[in-house]
Amino acid sequence: DCLEIMRGIASNSVDLVVTSPPYNKRGHSGANLAGRNWKAGDIDYGVFNDNMPEEHYQAWQVDILDEIYRVLVDGGSLFYNHKNRVKKYVLTSPLVWLLKSKLTLRQEIVWDRGSAPDINPRRFYPSTERIYWMFKGDKPKYFNAASANHKEVWRINQEYNSEHPAPFPVEIAKRCIEACSMIGDTVLDP
Repeated sequence: DCLEIMRGIASNSVDLVVTSPPYNKRGHSGANLAGRNWKAGDIDYGVFNDNMPEEHYQAWQVDILDEIYRVLVDGGSLFYNHKNRVKKYVLTSPLVWLLKSKLTLRQEIVWDRGSAPDINPRRFYPSTERIYWMFKGDKPKYFNAASANHKEVWRINQEYNSEHPAPFPVEIAKRCIEACSMIGDTVLDP
């Protein structure tokens, strides 16, 4: 659990956090993926079980966000990648728990992955995720104005050839780091 690790980090010591937590989409610890269809939710997270009761998952995310708040310097930024999730035909947005944290929401960036998984067609194929830019304090301490050229929709293809079915593209982390940190800053991915 990243909370245990972050509790060992000094308060007000991190300039930027870039992260994409597990989405609570039924991944199982110790799952045998050989010959299995990952779309069924059988992602092997080792000892972590990505199938928490929804209330527990959301409370855990708020705890993590508030711990990120503690370690961030005043004006430090967080880029938090997550997706809207549908369970029992009802959409849940990460905004439900993000707005319960101590951080201030600055912007919602849409990551257009360029493709969608082949799923059972009961709705329009989901081909986007969200990247939420949040910060601590009254205003972000730094923004590289050249980064504004990326606009708020990022068309970045998902990466392939990974053991994980939906790896976080390096290009996303690169854009976040270039936008809100300077040389010598401390960047954390919990």
